[in-house]
Amino acid sequence: MEDLFQGAYEVVWMVGGYGATLPRRLESQQVYGPYRLDFSIQGEGEKGRYQIAIEIDGHDFHERTKEQASKDKERDRYLQKHNWKVLRFSGSDIYRNCFGCAQEVIHAYVVAHTGKEIREAAAERHMARLRELLGPAP
Repeated sequence: MEDLFQGAYEVVWMVGGYGATLPRRLESQQVYGPYRLDFSIQGEGEKGRYQIAIEIDGHDFHERTKEQASKDKERDRYLQKHNWKVLRFSGSDIYRNCFGCAQEVIHAYVVAHTGKEIREAAAERHMARLRELLGPAP
């Protein structure tokens, strides 16, 4: 399931032209505090440091019992307390709409990195590319 998500993320990355700023591959299995994150993105943006944790929950493990659901919420609170934005997807989410999930991660990244919504950031990126292609104004 994690390989499917990573593949979808890379496709969205390539199609969206995010190569200059967004890492092609997500950091996998990073340890933070007492937890191992499925995926993460960290960096410095317009508004300072950002940390995004991406968790992919297989139904068999994460939602089978109330105790595990409670542990997942505890984990989320711990990460949020330490300034992580947590994106949590179920296995069903990934299988039904892996590209949509990848786009959600990229959107969170763009907002964290630029401080702007994705449409505004994309418009600025396209204008910068046009200026690069056309050269300085006469």
